[in-house]
Amino acid sequence: MKKFELNIRTGFISDYNHDVLDIWYIENKIAAYVKQEKNIYKLEIIAEEDQIISYYCSCSMCGGGMNFCKHLASLQAYVNENEIPELEHPKKKKEKLDLKIELEKIPDNLEKELNKLLDGENRITCYKAKEFSNIISKYCEYITYYIKKKKYTISLNLIIEFLDILNLYHIDSDEAYTDSESEVLSYLQLLIAEYNYREEIINRVKKEYGHVILNKTGTSLLDVLINTVEDKESAQKTIYLISKLQFEEYLDKTDIEEDVLNTLKEKNKEAYDEIVPPEDDMEDYDYLEQMLQNEEI
Repeated sequence: MKKFELNIRTGFISDYNHDVLDIWYIENKIAAYVKQEKNIYKLEIIAEEDQIISYYCSCSMCGGGMNFCKHLASLQAYVNENEIPELEHPKKKKEKLDLKIELEKIPDNLEKELNKLLDGENRITCYKAKEFSNIISKYCEYITYYIKKKKYTISLNLIIEFLDILNLYHIDSDEAYTDSESEVLSYLQLLIAEYNYREEIINRVKKEYGHVILNKTGTSLLDVLINTVEDKESAQKTIYLISKLQFEEYLDKTDIEEDVLNTLKEKNKEAYDEIVPPEDDMEDYDYLEQMLQNEEI
């Protein structure tokens, strides 16, 4: 759906309001069928930004695009007041279908490759640990590709699917498993940074892969959030998000906020001093949290 704002070309708009039976757009062309009494007319408007550069109506008054008729005026009024659905170009539709098929294959192919490493007891031995890590790294390149393409939803879906797949396997090397999980989560960190800490990412991961958020193991989403802190704004946003999350009872949000500030202190002392002046009592985090959440996020 798209909202157009076309500059008014005629005084017809206030006088005529015909029924728009069907309407769509492709790129910068708007097409519609408009009904006046018993007659139905086909109309087209081509626009660049807010300017109409060409038009057509099948009525006699338009003269094959010579005159801006009352039907075109009605269509213009309708377009300026309503969102218009997009009619996908067949090539674009095929590209979307091809992409969907490709995305469905990625997790399946990952599982197939990992299944080849299983022994008779459905475990991955420590002798296969390096191969296990290499396969995960290879498939993480898909995430990198889609993040660079700004396909953030696709990237997030792959991250979640990869984390779910990792949970299916028992590997004798804890180090290999932890390293692979950390690698996948590092892309989540990159995604959060690229996508400006959008809250829906947090809520989505919390819903579908809750334990990443609900614990603090050194490779959790919580650590990912903390590690994205690099300036005053990111510290504010991170503490704001933390304030909205639910954690296991043994985790103290005050301690987590302190981790955020300590990370900021290590990366950007100047920004840290803006938030926490040296004379302030560092143990008084009630004041600090209030100050941060009052900032415009």
